[in-house]
Amino acid sequence: MKPLFVVITLMLDGCAVEPTPMTKAASDWADYGQQRAEQGFLKQSESKLAKLDAQGYLNSELYLAYNNGYEQGREVYCSQSAYLLGVMGKPYRGICERLDPFFYQDYVSGKNSTAGSPF
Repeated sequence: MKPLFVVITLMLDGCAVEPTPMTKAASDWADYGQQRAEQGFLKQSESKLAKLDAQGYLNSELYLAYNNGYEQGREVYCSQSAYLLGVMGKPYRGICERLDPFFYQDYVSGKNSTAGSPF
């Protein structure tokens, strides 16, 4: 039962989606992208965001703002210690491979470490 719970939890965690901005302000879309990246989420495609945008505000200019914000957030996220991210047991969804090819390897080392264990 426990492995099934873990799989379901990981699936739900990977699918978590914040509501898209309810404005046509490029700065709001940039902030949205930056926040998503700083939380380690994968970049959403324009078509995926359009489906999530209930108000229909998204256009190519706003997607560009989202993309620029996402890239800024990715730099912040990927500048943290991958090892400590793994030690803390936080999820990693692979957003740093382009910026740091060793990020995942360091994350796995941290995840397999006993540094965060009481034993």
